[in-house]
Amino acid sequence: MKSQTFPPAAACAGKHAALARWTVAAACMLALVGCSTVKGWFDGGDSEKAKAKRATEPAELVEFSPSASPARLWSANAGKGEERLGIRQAPAIADGRVYAAAVDGGVRAFDLQSGAVLWRHDSDLRLTGGPGAGDGLVVVGGLKGEVVALDAASGAERWRAKVVSEVIAPPVIGQGMVLVRSNDGRVTAFDAANGERRWFWNRELPTLTVRGNDAPVLGPGFVFVGNDDGTLAALSLRSARPDGHTLAQAPMGLFRIPHMQKKQSFDPIADFTYISCLTGYTFGLVVPADSPIKSIKDLIEYAKANPGKFTYGSPGANTSPHLAIEEFSERAGIKLNHVPFKGNAEAMVALLGGHIMSVSDSTGWAPHVESGKVRLLATYGSKRTKRWPDIPTLTELGYDTVSDSPFGLIGPKGMDPAVVKKLDDAFKAALADPKVIEIVDRFDQPVVYMNSADYTAWAKSTYEAEKKTIERLGLVGTI
Repeated sequence: MKSQTFPPAAACAGKHAALARWTVAAACMLALVGCSTVKGWFDGGDSEKAKAKRATEPAELVEFSPSASPARLWSANAGKGEERLGIRQAPAIADGRVYAAAVDGGVRAFDLQSGAVLWRHDSDLRLTGGPGAGDGLVVVGGLKGEVVALDAASGAERWRAKVVSEVIAPPVIGQGMVLVRSNDGRVTAFDAANGERRWFWNRELPTLTVRGNDAPVLGPGFVFVGNDDGTLAALSLRSARPDGHTLAQAPMGLFRIPHMQKKQSFDPIADFTYISCLTGYTFGLVVPADSPIKSIKDLIEYAKANPGKFTYGSPGANTSPHLAIEEFSERAGIKLNHVPFKGNAEAMVALLGGHIMSVSDSTGWAPHVESGKVRLLATYGSKRTKRWPDIPTLTELGYDTVSDSPFGLIGPKGMDPAVVKKLDDAFKAALADPKVIEIVDRFDQPVVYMNSADYTAWAKSTYEAEKKTIERLGLVGTI
């Protein structure tokens, strides 16, 4: 069994999504009260081992008292029958009730204080997204895109609808709408009263898989949707008016992904207007403080003596920290072993636990450098950093590897040059503001200003350079 402790008070609210991959065996009292503990195991799907595990370790919904040593208050089964199947993602809480959905199609409402079953709703669906609750509704999603809305007070079915593929996150309810995120990259909005579809939005990268499973965030007059490849906002500009009122950040993925697609779905040069480049990231390579690798020279000597045995983690395959080290290793004539993770936190846990030998990433490692737990060997920028001026860059060490992922603001293609100039002047002035400088310094982000003409030229050369990198690494047509 695994356990996870959520932080106190309001911080709990944003943590429900962390349960997305869990079959919950004990669910907390959730966001509205203090601190809780959640225990569970990985579901394992329909394998015989997973079924046997579920039979011997029933997946109960359990509420704990929000105290330093929580006492179990009640437990209940969310499934349809005696076999207690996995609860789908985190339960939802609203109006004094706890709503839980099981993989077998069972949806249950429990009294928050006592655990008494208030109503049951059974269906023939294989539920995938956890329940969403609000505005008098409980909404669940299924493996084949089914969306079912239930009355929160009685459990009676209000309406059914459908999206084109598996629902991957709890539906979000508010402002008279139900927002559903599906595995094809779409967010679909249904009328909360009758289930009629109001609109859907597609992130316009059909050849990519949505790796994140967070629910959309509904705000006053807007919907925010996260996406792991970072290009979602930029691609939305292709349908926007070129009047200067709709802009987006341009991440490095914009220049990399087209070369990796089996069928190129966008042109990063022709589809956008480049306005201003603003800043970038600090990337670096760290090792444990007690590592015998004290420098890049030591690393190269070790790697040449032990080809493929030096391991380095990164926040994911094909990310800038990954490709920068591949670039470096090629120039150094060495072979390293890449271990991709889902983010900096997982990579650092693996490094500090002795499971990998180094981590290449942006400055999520900074607190560990400051505390003395890890050693920073080199950074990848065009010049040394303000915060670590004694640490050399890979380029000054002779390996001609510059990676600081400059990013700026772009607009739809065809913008009026006068409007572009006005925006560029405003952003340039903002970058000179001491308060802005303080913020970018806090996050170790160097100022990398380029005006529209220079930014456009940089985009063209970067697009070509990324093509060569992707070809060299054998990544063409992999997505």
